[in-house]
Amino acid sequence: MTNLFLKIVNMGIAAGWLILAVLALRPVLRKAPGWIHVFLWGLVGIRLICPFSIKSALSLIPSTETIRPDIMTAAKPSIESGIPAVNRVLNPVIEHSFTPKSGASVNPLQIWLPVLAGFWCVGVILLLLYAAVSYLRLLRTIRTAVLLRDNIYQSEHIASPFILGLIRPKIYIPFSLTEETLQSVLLHERVHLQRRDHWWKPLGFLLLSVYWFHPLVWLGYILLCRDIELACDEKVIRDLDREERARYSQALLNCSAHRRIAACPLAFGETGVKKRIRSILNYKRPAFWIVAAAISACIVVAVCFLSSPHSHKEFRPEGTAAAVIASLDTANTGIADDTQSSDPGIPSLLDLNRNGIAETLVQLLQQAMEPSASGSLSTGSPSGLPFEDTLEMMFCSGAGGWQTMLSLNADGSFSGIYSDSNMGDYGAEYPNGTEYICRFHGSFKDFVQLSDASWGLTLEELVLDTGHEIGEEWIATDTLHIASTPYGFADADGSMPKENAQFILYSPEAQGHAPGTELYGAIEFQHWQPSSIRREYLTAHDTLGCFGLHNLDTGYGFFSLDGWGLNP
Repeated sequence: MTNLFLKIVNMGIAAGWLILAVLALRPVLRKAPGWIHVFLWGLVGIRLICPFSIKSALSLIPSTETIRPDIMTAAKPSIESGIPAVNRVLNPVIEHSFTPKSGASVNPLQIWLPVLAGFWCVGVILLLLYAAVSYLRLLRTIRTAVLLRDNIYQSEHIASPFILGLIRPKIYIPFSLTEETLQSVLLHERVHLQRRDHWWKPLGFLLLSVYWFHPLVWLGYILLCRDIELACDEKVIRDLDREERARYSQALLNCSAHRRIAACPLAFGETGVKKRIRSILNYKRPAFWIVAAAISACIVVAVCFLSSPHSHKEFRPEGTAAAVIASLDTANTGIADDTQSSDPGIPSLLDLNRNGIAETLVQLLQQAMEPSASGSLSTGSPSGLPFEDTLEMMFCSGAGGWQTMLSLNADGSFSGIYSDSNMGDYGAEYPNGTEYICRFHGSFKDFVQLSDASWGLTLEELVLDTGHEIGEEWIATDTLHIASTPYGFADADGSMPKENAQFILYSPEAQGHAPGTELYGAIEFQHWQPSSIRREYLTAHDTLGCFGLHNLDTGYGFFSLDGWGLNP
């Protein structure tokens, strides 16, 4: 439920930019045909419905994943709005409020996000229940309606004409309508049926129910209802003379009725009667160039806001280090030169794909494949890693909630165990709570020395030794155990790592601020530094101070136990 909620929130934020664009265009397109405005709201509906979109360099959506799925387990929670100024304002507040405190068993967001997801679900249910109750009450009101002709029914219990039904829609009118008014009403309602407006309004309300927390969606739904009626009026009066328009306006005024926001029905005099009458009396057929310009604007909006920006997160290392370098070179072609950061402690080169791979790493990897002018880099494959005994490393929350222990050997072989305890999730058969666990072993290959303090590694093999299938549950020692994937090696979504996933091993001398140093731009990796380092990023003359293992796919970082102040 929480993952679905985060997906809906991210889709709502992306759609919000399109809604703002539509609102900005409304004054510009005020002389355009009414159907143009309805079409623009249709584009908003597509953005709200589709969980994916085409990547485009023309996209004006800053970010389609403002809140990352792994924010609940991040050591320093943050958002990526796509607007640096917004990130700088909000992320310090988020980190201050939701970063796990030392000794905490869970990340605060692991508590709050499920609560918010539950609250969202309740809101959706309440709005849908409201729509269902309103519909049933309306059915009870018209149960005595009498057939006039075709699909037209008369009832003494309604004040204004409306359409009801999706598959076989019916037109309901009051008994009190005069013949002259009735003709105008039927013209209007039949155009509604031709345009399938009795489908679009319920669909709009359904989306409103899902995105009820989004104020721009509420505003969009209200304007959609008005634009549907204006577009319908426009089509009705297009071929009427001035006298017929006056009669139509009088019928609209006679049948005007104030209604609350609802999914249905389409009522003749439901919304914006004064504006509709003014538009009817002042209607002029738009010039061809206005229609053409409006259609062009719709095309531009569709291209720029239905597409998503190219995400550098698309890069997925595969193959040997040489293949990685080629992929990285392609992924970063054309990126603008870096500008200096105002904060000397923060690298000015951002990690554009948010997985620890930055342009400086690209340059470093490229240098590893070419002879260096200084001769300080090696393109060979050393027989072992730069340590003798087994290197004990750890990847953890810093709050003791979960951890992955790793024993890395000089020949590239390794073994480890991941565990995450949830003492609050217990039952009669497992009073000691729940534990997620994974035992594993494997090996690295293709060691490539990138600098004096860094080595590229390729994951050759990863074998799970838990003895149970992933997701399988069993009870032992009064604890519910759930077999998991190896956090730290697994992808950010929790799935097993891709074949030939790439890592970098840093020695304690690795530096991380000045351009050309090993860790420059590896922001996500530096987020995972042991708390004993007491800084978010390495500054100009700092060294890592311990061994580090960098998962390039995710930015996750293992650090040797001496970096945590522990004796291996």
